[in-house]
Amino acid sequence: EQVLAGHGYTPVLCTQLPGGATEDELVEQLVERGVGGIVFLSGLHADTSADPARYAALTERGVPFVLINGYNERISAPFVSPDDNAAVRMAVGHLADLGHRRIGLAIGPQRYVPSRRKRDGFVEAAISLLGMDRAEVERHVCSTLFSVEGGQV
Repeated sequence: EQVLAGHGYTPVLCTQLPGGATEDELVEQLVERGVGGIVFLSGLHADTSADPARYAALTERGVPFVLINGYNERISAPFVSPDDNAAVRMAVGHLADLGHRRIGLAIGPQRYVPSRRKRDGFVEAAISLLGMDRAEVERHVCSTLFSVEGGQV
């Protein structure tokens, strides 16, 4: 926020909630107000079932944007994402170093790129660090919704 303000920009935060404005509606509101650019964090670009045409249309309108936490090869834009595989490997390694052997992963729906990356990293780490077989590891993974209710599963 301070860096943006130092360059003459005012950050605006738009969040999505169930039943609220969609990503497309929020983007339209921002573009109508003449924003200098948009940073998408875990937006529809991370959902493999979403149509990526919305981002091509945004490029055609001349609005600069960057996509964070997810990747889609059908979108021509800058992407920035953490190394989910390394992060999960570090987490499993830390728990294993503490003596834990029954480690599970609660993760979002598999249509989201970050969920897939974390799941893949967890499977690899559990096999290599804990000596589990793939079938056993799969029983320790629970895909659920990104919600309070999903976290209670």
